[in-house]
Amino acid sequence: MEPLAISVRGDGEWVLVHRCIHCGVLHAHRTAGDDNVLPLTRLAVRPLAQPPFPLERLGAL
Repeated sequence: MEPLAISVRGDGEWVLVHRCIHCGVLHAHRTAGDDNVLPLTRLAVRPLAQPPFPLERLGAL
């Protein structure tokens, strides 16, 4: 399984979204209370640290 993203439910619960490296199917699983929060936080802020588009283009709008 390859971790892709973190999603947050309406009640604040974090859900880990990952993809099977063999078949490509996406899965979503709740995080547990004893999960290491550092890798989860890194995954959650990845879109901010590595945006999928050039940030300079936002100023052009």
